[in-house]
Amino acid sequence: MQDSRWTTVTPAQFERERAALEHVRRLLPDTEPYRAWSNFTFTAETGHVHEVDLLVATPGGIYLVEIKSLSGRLTNSGANWLLSSDSVRTFDNPLHLADLKGKRLRSLLTAQALKDRSAVRIPFIQGAVFLSLPHLQIALTEHQLHWVFGPEPEGDAARSPLPGIWSGLLGRPPQDERRRITPEISRALPRLLAGVGIARSRRYHQVGSWQLDAAPFDVGPTWQDHLAHHAQFEHEHRRIRIYLVERNSGKAERASIERAARREMLALHGVNHPGIVRVDTMEPHEGGPALIFRHDPRAVRLDHFMAQHGDRLEIGARLDMIRQLAEAVAYAHGRRLHHRALSARSVLVVPGPRSRGEAEDEAWLRPVVQISDWQAASRLPDSVSDSGAALRVSPTSQLGAHLERSAEAYLAPELSTPAPDPVALDVFGLGTLAYLLLSGQPPAADRRELLTRLASDDGLRPSSSADSISEFMDELVQAATAPVPARRLSSVAELLEMLTLVEEELTTPSASPTEATGSVDLLEARVGDTVADWRIVRKLGTGSTSRAFLAENLRSGAQEVLKVALSDEKASRLAHEAQVLRGLHQDSRIIRLAREEPLHLPPRWVLVLEHAGEKTVARKLREDGRLTVDELETYSDYLFGAVDHLEGEGVLHRDIKPDNIAIRIRPNRTRQLVLFDFSLAAVPLEDIEAGTPPLSRPFPRHHGPPPLRRARRAVRDRGHPARDGLRGAAGVGGRRHRAPVHRRSAGAGRRGVRPGDPGRSRRVLHPGPGPGREQATRFPEGDAGRLAAGLPPGRPRGPRRLGASRRRGGVHSRRAGRRRSRAERRRRAGHAGDGARGVRPQPPGRLRRPSA
Repeated sequence: MQDSRWTTVTPAQFERERAALEHVRRLLPDTEPYRAWSNFTFTAETGHVHEVDLLVATPGGIYLVEIKSLSGRLTNSGANWLLSSDSVRTFDNPLHLADLKGKRLRSLLTAQALKDRSAVRIPFIQGAVFLSLPHLQIALTEHQLHWVFGPEPEGDAARSPLPGIWSGLLGRPPQDERRRITPEISRALPRLLAGVGIARSRRYHQVGSWQLDAAPFDVGPTWQDHLAHHAQFEHEHRRIRIYLVERNSGKAERASIERAARREMLALHGVNHPGIVRVDTMEPHEGGPALIFRHDPRAVRLDHFMAQHGDRLEIGARLDMIRQLAEAVAYAHGRRLHHRALSARSVLVVPGPRSRGEAEDEAWLRPVVQISDWQAASRLPDSVSDSGAALRVSPTSQLGAHLERSAEAYLAPELSTPAPDPVALDVFGLGTLAYLLLSGQPPAADRRELLTRLASDDGLRPSSSADSISEFMDELVQAATAPVPARRLSSVAELLEMLTLVEEELTTPSASPTEATGSVDLLEARVGDTVADWRIVRKLGTGSTSRAFLAENLRSGAQEVLKVALSDEKASRLAHEAQVLRGLHQDSRIIRLAREEPLHLPPRWVLVLEHAGEKTVARKLREDGRLTVDELETYSDYLFGAVDHLEGEGVLHRDIKPDNIAIRIRPNRTRQLVLFDFSLAAVPLEDIEAGTPPLSRPFPRHHGPPPLRRARRAVRDRGHPARDGLRGAAGVGGRRHRAPVHRRSAGAGRRGVRPGDPGRSRRVLHPGPGPGREQATRFPEGDAGRLAAGLPPGRPRGPRRLGASRRRGGVHSRRAGRRRSRAERRRRAGHAGDGARGVRPQPPGRLRRPSA
């Protein structure tokens, strides 16, 4: 074909690509209606920028051809293609993207024809894939071979098992008259393409100082991801997500896309966990707002990872991946953040740390996961302050518009209902991901099949797809994927507890105590592993700075907690925590160090602590609901005593919450609270973002000297666990609508604690400075009895009663306070009815305050 009919918009850069284009060009005749355009880009109405390898007009139709010059062996796992040569590369079937480009290009050409008032009708543009190298070994399943073609045989060259690109596609006569290309349509195409605005293929786009790779890393309905490197620092890599605003979109659609970008940015603001992607900033771009994410260039999607490495994964690695995902979601829930759309596409996988002399392929069998795609997330405000309101991320009513269709097979059935419970949505998502990891197969091919399986089996059962699934694994996945939210696991904490049972059932020690060596990376240790003087009993959880293990000391036989720093940078936080705990006078209500200094067990730093107990206050509240009066009184004494002790030592905990309070069972079977996790105690006071956001309100609108701010923060932290005990809620991470369990206590007048303390708790938790704030935390000994009797608390200890007469819902209303003040003046003037004793007579039936 001559240059007049073959338009090279951008010269090919690679020899294989040039050879493939030249092969097709020699086959095309130089007559009407044949025409071709190679290597150009166009911007779709949705805002997506698409690159086209080859567009060909033939009598049989218009074809958009994706050229793949691959060598090695090509197989598939479902819709994923795997290319094996020196290494294995996983990617989506390119036909899907070619079809999408064809539909969007046809839409542009049709609109341009209407704009030009042309009578030309643009037919359907068919996508196709051209595998240009004849020596490629093809082992694709039959349904993956549709619209896939190879080169035409030339001389003695190896013959491709695929139909030729000319004989099988471009040279075929019209199969459908509606797709026939007439000379009139062919002559109109150059003008229409020019009007659409096809341009030279740009190998680099730029967002700020970041240069984007031309080929997208991932594509969604309203966004497009590109890998990028810094213009000045080549070793710095990022993933940039561009939210694409359609050129002719309405105001509502444009606002929805911009809200999705802002939602993902604000949802991840201040979130620092190794299992959650980190966002740097949001930058403007010609296509729409662009988010810049930290990114490992080796990262692949979970579905691609399972297609490539799933067959070689051991059961321990699969369970560890489930735990990583669950701990990351639990961390997010602790900060009022809910993903709501977990799927295999929203999880990125990178290889684990490599041992010396180990091949990278082996590191892929110890994967590390990160949760991505938070555009559908919801996040409640961290506080009632202005900054908290600015971070409020409400659930979107157009959630499905920003999710890729392949994610629908992982989403909870109630997602489309009004105001679904976000905790239940994430529990279901974790269940479907666990199904994928345990069975190696996606839970369903599409949403219809998912709903059918949920209805027939009352949840998902991985044993239906794999033979090696134990009964506990089946129960875990089914409990997390129950179709009715009320019958589902109520929190991620419950899922982690069930996962612990699965691990204990299946995991055996990897080394005996006599074989203890330093070869085991403690951060990746499994149950039964022996590291130095300890044998790992179980994993306790992962936070933003460390991972905790319960371990048995092989010398003393005592159980101890090993806090392992996630990186050398995080190790300084452990050193600060050890310094704080060493400086405290011993108190049984404060966790103690089992080793005075952090230990270096290469390559990790470890802090060794005593084991305070099997259960935390948060777990007790989840399991048993509201505390009894006796428990509330006993626990309050321990908690406030611990904080008073710290205050006397000049230490601020900065993160008091039910999850950081252990319940120790002493030798006499009585229970005692123990405060642990002092990792934030050394954080500067100016860092008001430190701590768990729902429980750490920084009071930005109330100013004052540092000692006053310190006192306010200590008072606030004391109030929250007391409030949670009254309400029977752990404060974070649980389902909001779960009803507390009402319990009775024999020593409480057979009445449970009323749902809240309208007087004292309101003063303790009030964000402002107010008179007598510090005294509001001193609960008198008789308060538990008054609460049990249905009365609000009595007078606080201190030199004066601090505004009690002016509290609504407290002991007296304002009007009653004024009446009492008049009676007090009359008594002092000698007119009181009982002046000798100075006691105001009580009307019949009025409840008296219990005597001390």
